[in-house]
Amino acid sequence: MELTCQTLLDPDQSHSLLVYTAVPGSESHEKLQLLSVLGSTTLR
Repeated sequence: MELTCQTLLDPDQSHSLLVYTAVPGSESHEKLQLLSVLGSTTLR
């Protein structure tokens, strides 16, 4: 997958947040959407 990564920093708390995005309509975007569904599904 081809993703863009943005890093948001909170230097006071020494925290960072990584945000990954893909170009809308791209194959990578479709895969990220599928991953979000799979990640929220409970498997039994």
